[in-house]
Amino acid sequence: MTPESGAVWFSTNSALLGGTAALDPPYVSYDPTQALILLGPDPNLSATGLNVFNAFSGVTSDIYQAFSGPISLWSQDGFATILGQVNVLGTGAIFHSNTPDVAFLSGRFIGSGAL
Repeated sequence: MTPESGAVWFSTNSALLGGTAALDPPYVSYDPTQALILLGPDPNLSATGLNVFNAFSGVTSDIYQAFSGPISLWSQDGFATILGQVNVLGTGAIFHSNTPDVAFLSGRFIGSGAL
């Protein structure tokens, strides 16, 4: 299996990845009056590789470490359906760049469970 173009890995806590540090790599806020969730990578932690995205698919795809820009998620029906926008910038692990990842998304909630 190879990475797909536009794939995003956005971690909320390094402990979820089996790490011992309980770092919170993104900034997260919630506005209940607008049912709006805002996420943004912490640029001081971008080099850790916890928040990344792919710009190209295939075996030679390169991941970019997200360092700025928001991911916005919102709902108009109590989060039964979710809409969102991704607009983050990332840089390569070796050479600095300002590669954007811009996308719109929509989906519906299908259930919850314990990890």
